[in-house]
Amino acid sequence: MFEFPDGSVIDQAEAYAISERFVSSDPDDVVDRILARGRPLMGEAPARVVPVRLEPSLVASVDERAAAEGCNRSELIRRALRAYLG
Repeated sequence: MFEFPDGSVIDQAEAYAISERFVSSDPDDVVDRILARGRPLMGEAPARVVPVRLEPSLVASVDERAAAEGCNRSELIRRALRAYLG
């Protein structure tokens, strides 16, 4: 039996079946699937998370404006930075 961090379990036969799928797969396809994981690129390189502290009233204003524009907080902040920086 193999137990995963989330508590799910598979037996040896299931583990063997999974490994056989990879062994019989095209190696380039396996690499492409692994590299395709994660969030899509924003521009030409992976995006960086930049923590910024904001006072609660500013966060509330950002959230209100984002809702009015139909986007999320992060997208509104990116738009604002692009407009400010030109």
